[in-house]
Amino acid sequence: MRAKEEAFRILEAALSMASQGVDEAEVALGGGELGTTRYTHQGITVASEHSAETVSIRVAKGGAIVRYATSDLSHDGLREACESAKAQVAPFGADGSSGFTFPEPHHYAEIDAYDPETEAIRGLERAAMAARGILAAKEHGLHARGQVLLTRGGMGFDGEQRLYAVANTRGLLAYHPETRIHCGVELSRPGGGTGAAAAESFSAEQLDPDRLVSEALQRASRPGTVQSLAAGRYVAVLEPPAVGALLRFIGLTCGAGLAEQGASFLSNGIGSRVAHQSVNIRDDFSHELHRGLPFDIEGVACQPVDLIRQGVAYGPVYTWENARRLSVRATGHHQANPIIGEYEGARYLVMDGDDSRSVEDLVEHVGQGVLVPDLSEVRLADSRTVRVMGVTRGLWRIEQGDIGPPAEPMRFDVGVLELLQAVTAASRSRLAQGSVVPGLAVDGLPLRPTSDF
Repeated sequence: MRAKEEAFRILEAALSMASQGVDEAEVALGGGELGTTRYTHQGITVASEHSAETVSIRVAKGGAIVRYATSDLSHDGLREACESAKAQVAPFGADGSSGFTFPEPHHYAEIDAYDPETEAIRGLERAAMAARGILAAKEHGLHARGQVLLTRGGMGFDGEQRLYAVANTRGLLAYHPETRIHCGVELSRPGGGTGAAAAESFSAEQLDPDRLVSEALQRASRPGTVQSLAAGRYVAVLEPPAVGALLRFIGLTCGAGLAEQGASFLSNGIGSRVAHQSVNIRDDFSHELHRGLPFDIEGVACQPVDLIRQGVAYGPVYTWENARRLSVRATGHHQANPIIGEYEGARYLVMDGDDSRSVEDLVEHVGQGVLVPDLSEVRLADSRTVRVMGVTRGLWRIEQGDIGPPAEPMRFDVGVLELLQAVTAASRSRLAQGSVVPGLAVDGLPLRPTSDF
């Protein structure tokens, strides 16, 4: 991750070259460093340091906009990229102007998301964290797998390069330093259940690897062999990782453009009830557990946005272009993803929980049913209803208000809003799967054996 002065020097040099002969130009700097340590009960399997940076150049001329990216940050590399971008936009004349302009300068919230001690962590320190899981597995005869990941700058845990600095010819200039560390462990008993625990923060000091191992060990050590469950609708407790995996699709489908096209849960639904009255979901980059990027990929300042308030649809979120077209305030929600490309959506979801309740309290609350710690292979089937499909991960039976024997994975096909309408209780919220979410007790989760598909 480059210091502010160096990042701005690169942006200034690239912007000077990109702006010649076009109407407007924008330059963004993304990427950083990713430290990875993965392990099993047999030892560390992966220990690596990866560094990558990209400069993205966007030029506008005669109503046409072209984006070009390069990983060559030398003067010649930047010059070549700028010339390539301008060559692609050159055929367009001034008569085709669409009235689009890049954002003007914005004021950004001060977000403390950088910890120098965390930035300094390398392989040896990550290996010491991983050793807790390896030793616990050996001591208790369990299988283990886990990872310790650390990012610096605009790098995701999956290696995705995200921007951390942006400038344009209208005077906009933004920079956001960030560190992030993730620690996760999964312990399993042969023929029995699996226990998993994970946490992440901008500061390693906020993580407790011993506590994570203890949580995973407690679940994995519960007696009972894996059982098969029949197809049906189950009273269920969804732990925060499972809730986070589902709510991600609320964030992907809450954009104004998608709502206007009739392809969002907000289409013709703003002001109507879409969830239980206890459900409050918002996008808030400034939440203390998120400490997120205070601007989007165009440098537009992010605004907290209510998406669902007391069960009522409230959004949507807006990019700069859609906000200008619809004559509303931009909320800073122009996002980018390496798989789906650029989109209008929410990245820092927060769902209110009940601070007086734990997941164990929810298990006692439902009495009989199933406990769903996490989900996998989740994919969106219908953006209008936020219907998703996937597989449970680490399923357990709930018997007489306690966690019973483990169960085989089950497939599900359900509307996220349908589940949010069936909420009967919530636990305290925590950061899981990229969202700040509680555990939820829901009345009616449809499950089918994987063999049925």
